[in-house]
Amino acid sequence: MKLSRPAKIWMILSIAWMVAIFLFSAESGDDSQELSWSVGGIIGQIFVPGFAGWSAAKQMAFVQMIDHAVRKCAHATEYAVLGILYLGTLRRLPEREGSAMRHPALTALVMAFLYACTDEIHQIFVPDRGPGVKDVMIDTAGALAGIVIYLLVSRIAGAVRKKKQN
Repeated sequence: MKLSRPAKIWMILSIAWMVAIFLFSAESGDDSQELSWSVGGIIGQIFVPGFAGWSAAKQMAFVQMIDHAVRKCAHATEYAVLGILYLGTLRRLPEREGSAMRHPALTALVMAFLYACTDEIHQIFVPDRGPGVKDVMIDTAGALAGIVIYLLVSRIAGAVRKKKQN
């Protein structure tokens, strides 16, 4: 099967993003927590008035309070991007009769779900990390959100192109 240049680019981006997810998952529990706490601090700086003037203890209490949400949003966001990249790749592959490529959005979602499963299995072998069914569900929901966003943007862009042609 000969791939077009855009298909190759989308595929390379998908693989690169899978590697990025793998590397995030390979971080020890302590390193992962440190990263999410730094993100929590950035969120405090941007969205909480007067956060910079708070004591270090009060800032840390805030960061710890939002840590769970930060981690779960990171999961969903990672997989939203992966869902977009998978769908972008699949929509550019040559269509074959009877293939899964006839339903690229569903195929992208299943692929993201399967990658999320392997990601959680990978975490069994990482110090202070472990697998979680809830994380697979969050990852899959994130992928679904990314796929829906991709489809909506594609539909809007198609309508705009059609309108310009008329």
